[in-house]
Amino acid sequence: MNETWFRDYVFLAFRIDKALRAVSEHSPFVDYYYGPPEWRAQIAAEPPEAAPALLRASLDLTEAIARLNLEPLRATFLSKQLLAMQTVCQKLCGEKFTLEEELQRCFDIHLPLVRTPEAIFEQAWARAEETLPGTGDVQKRIEALESRLTLPAEHAERIVDLLEYALTEVRRRTQAFLDLPAGERVIVQAVRGQRWIANSLFQGHGRSSIEVNIDIFTYLRNLLTLASHEGYPGHHTEGTLKEQHLYRERGYLELAICLLISPQVVIGEGIATLASDLLFSPEEELQWLAEHIYPRAGLTVSPVEANWASPADALWMAVRRNAALLLHEGYAQQEVQEYLQQYLRLSKQRAQQILAYLRRPFREGYIFTYTAGAELMRPWLQGTDRHAVFTRFLTEPITPSALVR
Repeated sequence: MNETWFRDYVFLAFRIDKALRAVSEHSPFVDYYYGPPEWRAQIAAEPPEAAPALLRASLDLTEAIARLNLEPLRATFLSKQLLAMQTVCQKLCGEKFTLEEELQRCFDIHLPLVRTPEAIFEQAWARAEETLPGTGDVQKRIEALESRLTLPAEHAERIVDLLEYALTEVRRRTQAFLDLPAGERVIVQAVRGQRWIANSLFQGHGRSSIEVNIDIFTYLRNLLTLASHEGYPGHHTEGTLKEQHLYRERGYLELAICLLISPQVVIGEGIATLASDLLFSPEEELQWLAEHIYPRAGLTVSPVEANWASPADALWMAVRRNAALLLHEGYAQQEVQEYLQQYLRLSKQRAQQILAYLRRPFREGYIFTYTAGAELMRPWLQGTDRHAVFTRFLTEPITPSALVR
């Protein structure tokens, strides 16, 4: 009974994935899968299934959970995953939900959907501009400094070597508080033409492939944050440890598949968002980059330039979240683009890329998973046991609402 149920759970996820990809190639439902390959192959060979049939399947699976006699934590995880699947199927059938309802049903998060006051952004930029090196037009000075910390276009692919070097460091620091399975590994590849900065694809057997979009990411200031987020102790580490402790050792078949519209990703993005904070203070991060990355990249950066931190890094999530709320409130795309340009000091092209990311069909609420996950986890990480608590996030099937204090 149990294996049949879990097979049907995986089948439903792949069938929903096929339905969403038919709507938009930029809106997949399944992120990664490393379970029985014949299950994926069987669904790949099928014709697409109608949305009402998918909805019925999600309701049948939900109704059967109680008969599986699962551990409470696991049963809760699966129930909330299935509510997300059910909601996506209802949307495919034409049903409408408010943003608040979608966030609750798809991601298990309850958020006050209010914008961060723009005065906070303005104050952050005003403080930073007081210490910005140079004289003259502020925006031009920011652009000049960022260009000095960016790989030249003709050397963009060197980001692979630099990220691999950074991954070695964050892996070393991560191993100071947790054990990684033998043979785990990350491979880095450069790609172009994507809407995202980078993507970590977990492949099972402790292996991940991190793709870096060199159309967007050649700015070295954020290299350690990226290495921590996508690698150690972020996405790759979570995938590796949950595979070992839950899938291999305890037979949790559901962990072999990651659903991009589900509570699962709130935990994953929360882990990844807080990952660098577990390894570096802001000052340590800047110092390590100045000592190890800029010289390796052949960049000449003065101490003043190396120590100036753009507010855009700290404001990145809040401004993008505000932009998503503006879209939901009906603001024109041009207005939202200008908003991004103003408060993140972005180029028009980069703002347009973020706007396209925020408008992906069926994934409009995803931007909230980063801040929601981090905000739920941060209070649990304030004590001297924070590394032990963080390791629990990496190894247990936790749901977002279970972290509400």
